[in-house]
Amino acid sequence: MAKQTVPPLPLPKGWPRRVRSAAVHAIALARLALGIARGQAWKASVANLAGRRHLPTVKLKKAA
Repeated sequence: MAKQTVPPLPLPKGWPRRVRSAAVHAIALARLALGIARGQAWKASVANLAGRRHLPTVKLKKAA
């Protein structure tokens, strides 16, 4: 798997370190949640396609 590069996050220098850290953590958590959601959606669509490919062969066997 290729490692993605993340552009630097421009946060104001005047913000306290804890606030900047909290913002970075919140963004990282949101990125993780989106990645998991995309993975689950992809897995569901693949399973749906596999089920659709299986249905016509079952119907043909029952009709014969």
